Amino acid sequence: MKLGTLTSALAALTLMGALGPAAAHAQTISGQLLEAGSDRSIPFAEVDAMDAKGEVVASTLSDGTGHFSLELKKAGKYTIYATRLGYYAAVSTEIEVADGQDIAVAVRLAAAP
Repeated sequence: MKLGTLTSALAALTLMGALGPAAAHAQTISGQLLEAGSDRSIPFAEVDAMDAKGEVVASTLSDGTGHFSLELKKAGKYTIYATRLGYYAAVSTEIEVADGQDIAVAVRLAAAP
């Protein structure tokens, strides 16, 4: 086998190995932030996923209609923490996410006086 062919074959195998795990379906928690009592969407709020140790493992902002999506690197137990100016912070109950699972949640924040 020529050196150029061997190098190309090794590069292809390396690339396949690098793409293998990334091609697998990741876990996500997605949903919408809503105002408690009125169910109006809450746009542009910070949304964090915290692991069982309380460490933030994923973060995003909700979009203009309050929707968000957090991609998680591994299965496990997570809590959603959401904050926005003018609202009290909200903390979800613990959410258990399995490998490759997509979970949808609604998180309600109470308006601050």
